[in-house]
Amino acid sequence: MIELLTVLLAAGIVSAAGTAYIRTRGRRYAAERAGLGYEQFRGSFGPEVPEEVVAAVYEYTSDSLRPGFPIRVDDSLADLLGVVDEDLDDMISELLRRLDRVPGRPGDEEPIDTVGELVYFLVSAPRRRGALE
Repeated sequence: MIELLTVLLAAGIVSAAGTAYIRTRGRRYAAERAGLGYEQFRGSFGPEVPEEVVAAVYEYTSDSLRPGFPIRVDDSLADLLGVVDEDLDDMISELLRRLDRVPGRPGDEEPIDTVGELVYFLVSAPRRRGALE
């Protein structure tokens, strides 16, 4: 019983330390990015990239950390946002739904590691049949 309590206590301490590290890292990133916002993010893409896609990705990824967090195109989905595996699949599914798009052909996709790659993936996804242009 004491061993179990020791293990649970150790797990709690590790979890708390991890959470504190993530919060501290998030504050540091936010401080380094003071003054950056959506306009700088949008400016990283050419005019051929639809505004609705850029805005949806920025809003979703920014709000994943905290509302208004300044996202950059080269931000790692895994390292900065903690989005990997099923979380990435869920993110993509939600953004496809919001944008009224459907996944492309299976096997056509490249790995999606950064926020910018996510934008380009969504741009390449076809609109749902009957969706308004």
